[in-house]
Amino acid sequence: MQHILVVVRPQSGRQEIIANDTHYTVFVKSPARDGKANKEMLTLLKKYFKNSISGIRIVSGKLSSRKIVELTLP
Repeated sequence: MQHILVVVRPQSGRQEIIANDTHYTVFVKSPARDGKANKEMLTLLKKYFKNSISGIRIVSGKLSSRKIVELTLP
């Protein structure tokens, strides 16, 4: 199990993940409404880490652009 800091940029018009030393910035196309941006962020992280979606969850920050995400890596 690993925790990472994620900064989400909703309605950015692109899907991209930029990693640096302290956090991951995830650009998503979806708006920050009704959990759409969170769902798209989790899907992108799943592809980025080649992990199953059940192994990824938001620990804190569901309503914030800064989130702590827990990864269960194989």
